[in-house]
Amino acid sequence: PNDQVEWMPFLQAHAFLGDEKEVKTISTRVNTEPFYRQLACKNINAMTEHGYPLAPEMQNYVDELFCQ
Repeated sequence: PNDQVEWMPFLQAHAFLGDEKEVKTISTRVNTEPFYRQLACKNINAMTEHGYPLAPEMQNYVDELFCQ
């Protein structure tokens, strides 16, 4: 993907699967702009509402990476 927003589905998938290493790798691409960081936080937190809850450890991890 050439645009950071194109990484969002990959980020969501790896977060749902509990793959911290890949989430961290993708975060270095997504967190280059505050807008994309906020978007990642919003998208990941919306996953629970849509039937894709994250494990508690992963939720804490992505909150630290994208939501603070």
